[in-house]
Amino acid sequence: MNELAAHNEERRQEIVNLRDTIRAHRPVLPPPAADSYPMALLRARISSALRDQFGRDDLPWELDLVDRSRFGADIALRIPGLLRETGAKEYIATQAPLIAQALRSPALSDVVSEVSQKGIYLNVRLSGEWFLAGVAAMVELADRFGLNDTRAARTDIVDYSAPNVAKTLHAGHLRSTIIGHVLSNLYEATGALVYRVNHVNDFGGFGFMLEGFRRFEALFPPDMKDNERSLTIYAIRRALERSVAADADLDGLPAPDRELIQRYFPGVTAADDVRAAYQEYVAASEQRFGRLEQGDAAEVSLWRQIVEWSLDDFESFYSALDIHIDFTIGESFYLGAGNQVLEEAVAQGRAYELTREMADAQIAEMDRAVAAGDTTPEARDTAAAALTKDLGALVVPLPGGERLVARRSDGASIYATRDLGAIKLRREIFNPTDINYVVGQEQRVHFSRLFQAAEVLGIVRPGEVRLKHTYFGFYVDAATGKKLSSRDSVAGVNELLAESVAYYRAKTAASGGMTDGDIEEA
Repeated sequence: MNELAAHNEERRQEIVNLRDTIRAHRPVLPPPAADSYPMALLRARISSALRDQFGRDDLPWELDLVDRSRFGADIALRIPGLLRETGAKEYIATQAPLIAQALRSPALSDVVSEVSQKGIYLNVRLSGEWFLAGVAAMVELADRFGLNDTRAARTDIVDYSAPNVAKTLHAGHLRSTIIGHVLSNLYEATGALVYRVNHVNDFGGFGFMLEGFRRFEALFPPDMKDNERSLTIYAIRRALERSVAADADLDGLPAPDRELIQRYFPGVTAADDVRAAYQEYVAASEQRFGRLEQGDAAEVSLWRQIVEWSLDDFESFYSALDIHIDFTIGESFYLGAGNQVLEEAVAQGRAYELTREMADAQIAEMDRAVAAGDTTPEARDTAAAALTKDLGALVVPLPGGERLVARRSDGASIYATRDLGAIKLRREIFNPTDINYVVGQEQRVHFSRLFQAAEVLGIVRPGEVRLKHTYFGFYVDAATGKKLSSRDSVAGVNELLAESVAYYRAKTAASGGMTDGDIEEA
């Protein structure tokens, strides 16, 4: 067993142990039944009275809470189906009085004290007895009041936050973390067994980190902290990419990029030299990543060290938010499972290597579609370019002629490889009914294809495990409406956190301690 596989075996046992701990600490008492609360009981009784009055089960009604001081009532009720069937005039004249009659029936006399018609609405004042019953339920349930059993039979994995090792956090991570945390709380409050998972990108593009650390270690400033080295390597890579894209000599580059390249690639000044240095760096980095995937002991050792630096740095972010995520699992953990899924898929004919012949056949089919007027030349060219780019890659065919590229042509894994492995291992370890990915909207296409591929490959069966992508929008500048860059987003998050911490420290100092209200506000 290679070093990476041995590391992942250890991680699996740690994950299983933590899973068992979470299960063991699940509340002993089941949550209250959702239909046992006063409002739920009231709805059920009103539904029964209306059903008896109209002799129909197909008339769902709507209820709004209203202000008693303004309307002399607590709820306002109407039946939209009857309103559509009869029209407003007939509804007000004949149907609303029948609804009022049902609400005044002896069956509701203990909960309804007064009914009055206001146009299409029936305003209902609830009895003191009903309110007392509600208070009694609150007292009896104590801190369990508000919980319910609507998801008691479900096991939810919530995948959220998902930072990238050796990168800084940005507004997307803040949103994902808070939304995922709130969803997890809601699922738990409705009876589900919830596993909170931080899916850390600790693998993609990591060859650059391993190669960069060895190349630049002697050039780092002596006082540079551990994780700052990782961030610097990432910045060097991006500076090289921008320089190559601009095809400019160092003198023509922005000052930050020019200074990085001068420091870490001394003597490189001309555009051709920058391009050559970048291409050599890329080639060496890919070789490093290949050795990491193969479990080379030296590469795995350095990789683990760099990952730990980032995870330690991330912890200050989660501490500032007072959010704890149960499982922090790097995507590297899923590599072996992803490759296994794909090897089995190839053997079963569910995945294949995209050959030149296959691509040419598909392009010819698109040419016929253009000639028949079924598609546009622009769409054909875009699709043909994508096929050419994917030549040699391992792909999973999807419904509607789409495909998921699941592994690179050189055999190296990509996000899709590891994401497929993640679904497989999550099913094996956690046996979930639901897996919810809280990730920005820019990943909608990826998750749509991933979920379809999981069904095509038989990792999940339709209706057996619900895969869901809960997405959110971009972080934009309020004045311009433009999407902010990662650097701007990071600055905004850091400023927000700094202001929040300063505010609550000042409040604590002034009051001698934080109250429950302060904590809720925070």
